This record gives sequence, C-alpha cells and structure tokens, in this order.
Amino acid sequence: MKRFLLFASLCLLAIQAQAQERITYPVGEIHTENGYDIYNPTTTVWVDLHVVQTQTIAGPYARYAQKFLGITVPMVNKSKWEVIGAELNFKICPTFPQKAPQLATDTPDMNCAKGFDKLGIDRLSSELLSTEEMARQAAERIFEIRKYRYDMITGELGEPTLGAGLSAALDELKQMEDALLEMFTGKTATQTTTIRYEVDASRKMAILCRFDQNHGILQSDNMSGAPIVVKFSPIAEETAAEPTPEKLKGATQTFIVAEPMLTSVIVDKDVLTELIIPVFQQGQTITLPIKR
Repeated sequence: MKRFLLFASLCLLAIQAQAQERITYPVGEIHTENGYDIYNPTTTVWVDLHVVQTQTIAGPYARYAQKFLGITVPMVNKSKWEVIGAELNFKICPTFPQKAPQLATDTPDMNCAKGFDKLGIDRLSSELLSTEEMARQAAERIFEIRKYRYDMITGELGEPTLGAGLSAALDELKQMEDALLEMFTGKTATQTTTIRYEVDASRKMAILCRFDQNHGILQSDNMSGAPIVVKFSPIAEETAAEPTPEKLKGATQTFIVAEPMLTSVIVDKDVLTELIIPVFQQGQTITLPIKR
C-alpha cells in the first residue's frame, strides 16, 4: 500500500509539472490499511453579491420647498439599488460534494428610511392650519434658527456663550434646523446587503439572478432585469490525451486534473470581479499505471 501511495504521489507531481501546477485527486475506491476511501473530487464555487439600496421619502412640505426656501427637492418616494461589488470564493472537496457555507446576515429591510411622525416636529400648538401655512411657518423657523445661531457666534446676543456650552447650543440648533429642513427635503437612508449564490461549476456560464436599479435583485427568470452571470473560461491550452486503460498493462488508477478556469462575475457587460479557480467538474480524467 505504501508503494502505491508513493508511486501515486510521484505521478501527481509529474502531472502537475506538465499541467501548469494543476491540482489532481484520484477517483473512485482507494484502499487503505483501515479499509478504503471513496474519492469524488469537486469544486464548490460561490459568489457574495454586495447591493446598496438608497431609499428616499418625500417630505410633507416638498411641494412648497421652491416657494418658501428656493430649493428643488424630491416630490415622490423612490428607491434605487446599485450593485457595488462581488466576491468569488471556492472550496475543493476531495471526497464528496459540499454546499457553500451559510452566510450569516440579517434579512434585508426594504423600508430602511423611516417616515415622518403624524404630529410633525414643527407643530407647536393645537391650532389647525393648512399645509401651505404650516410649511410657511416651518420655513420661517429655519431662518430664525440660522439667524440666532449667527448671533450666538458673533456675540450679537450680548454676553457670548463660550466653551462647551457654545458647542452644545450650536449642536442643538443644528439638530432643530435639520429636523425642520427634512420636512421639505425628505429623508434618505442607505443599506448594504450581501447575498450569497452557489454556482453550478459544471457549466461554462450560469445566471445567478437579474438586477434592476428600480426594483433591486430579481429572480433569474425575470426578464425585466439585466442578468448577473458567472462565466468560466479555460486559461490553459489543451493537453495531449493520456493513454486509455486498454493501452496500459497491469493495475491502473484514474485521476481527475482540475481545470484552471478564469471565473468572472459580470453584470450588464461590466466585470465585477475575477478569480482563477481550479474546477474539477470541468477537469480532465486520466488513467495511469500503478504498482501495488
């Protein structure tokens, strides 16, 4: 048995030297001192796709922003998605196929931007006013806060506030201004989500999913989105065919030589990432003589 392992190791070294350092494993039943092992080498490939969602909620006074503040703001709620990157990973499984490891992540929250409270921050009394009038008063408070902050900094209020007290007062005023300004400009929030896909490494190309900037990640059969694909391209020249078992005398052993594949993740013709992966599912099967 030891002679067999030694001879097999020498065969593997020779194969690797001739095939650009390719990874090689035996196939089938391999006898050992304690019995035998079954080898069925495969390569597990998976992709981690990183997607960013940006969600905007229009402010309740959005249509009055131009009139009272002179600015243009979003008028309707909207969400946009963007694929910002991808990572390729693989694992060599000598004996039997294995699944990609589970991705520890939270379920994505597709409503990442919180809405506005029913009782707006600008409401300072129970008086019922029209939306336009409330927008006008909110705009006036914004300018009042800015004027008050300017007076604090320049000392126009009389005795200036110094040190930590000034800093705390300015921060509080900034928060009040931002809260009022959001009533016009709306709220925007972003969230990054990672989605893991296991790839069928026996194919030359596989569609992971589809993508649309207005709807995010879609199922692979949803034709409304651009496909996100994984492509396997061989990087080595074809090697000469090895002798078949019929032409070999004596005991033989079958091996699989993993094929080095340039693996690319592509979305809408843009390459997100690439990695050279030794793929056993697309490798070459060879048979060599052995000594027992």
